[in-house]
Amino acid sequence: MYKRFISILIITMFFCFCIFTYVTYKEKKFFLSKDYPMRVFVMNTVLNKQNIKYSTIVLGDSRVQSGFIPKAYQNPLNAINLSMSGSTPIEGYFILKKYLLNNIKPDNIILSYAPFHLTKQDSYWKYTVKHQLFTNEEYEEVENNANLLKDNITLGTKRTFKDYRNLFLYSENFIKGILSLRFLYYTKIIDEMNYNLGHHYHGKNNGNSGLNEEIENTDFKYSPLIDMYMRKLISLAKENNIKIFYYTMPFNESSYKKVTKDYKRNYSFYVESLNINVCNKIFYMNDSMFGDPSHLYKGSIESTMLINKCILNSK
Repeated sequence: MYKRFISILIITMFFCFCIFTYVTYKEKKFFLSKDYPMRVFVMNTVLNKQNIKYSTIVLGDSRVQSGFIPKAYQNPLNAINLSMSGSTPIEGYFILKKYLLNNIKPDNIILSYAPFHLTKQDSYWKYTVKHQLFTNEEYEEVENNANLLKDNITLGTKRTFKDYRNLFLYSENFIKGILSLRFLYYTKIIDEMNYNLGHHYHGKNNGNSGLNEEIENTDFKYSPLIDMYMRKLISLAKENNIKIFYYTMPFNESSYKKVTKDYKRNYSFYVESLNINVCNKIFYMNDSMFGDPSHLYKGSIESTMLINKCILNSK
């Protein structure tokens, strides 16, 4: 009886491990967070030929993903929003590169990254690598460039993309994801992203006076690695005769008042050094326009119109 119990236990554990291994490698949609299907939408878009030509594509992080609505009725641009939460120009470069390989080139690109996402990454390992969005060669390129620049801060020195071959790095995500039935939301989120052409709200409060990430630093100092990929992204667009616009999403008023003059000034100097069309400097909208401390909600239509105006006035 005891031996039979042990045999059944071993077989059950082996069976569970096989399921864990397969799902972790092949079916991440069953347990990863809602950011995963959003990234799948972006990668599906850039890797597969689209039926129409988008005149404008948006590359940036969650702030512009919330704040630019391609299907807004006031929006005259034929645009798609390929922004991803936590994204920096590192991701932006590879997204544009893949998009141009598989699709008709756009006329315009809107770049919009939160200022703090030009100083550091907070999602490269958590999302870009863990979700296995890019190829091993691309991850290796990024790490090699960090070493070439002697930038030990942006990616850190304790990890490499090869570490994420270890299945047990996913164990916590796996347990939480399965127990919370995340797979039920995967298709719904993909469908919403397709319908909204990449737009997604990251906060839906009726106003927010919390403070954003930029108030944590007294000065703006860009990351060497992120700067390299910003300039690679811009060079790639220019090589394809695509007009490039940089738009800084608004801060809420509470955060704006806390950000130092040095931070605002040196951020503006950096963006202007990129030699592209700069739409604006750091500015604010009323706290009532925000769904959380960093993301627009009620103010998204107005922000979309400001971006449109920047592009249309340049013609």
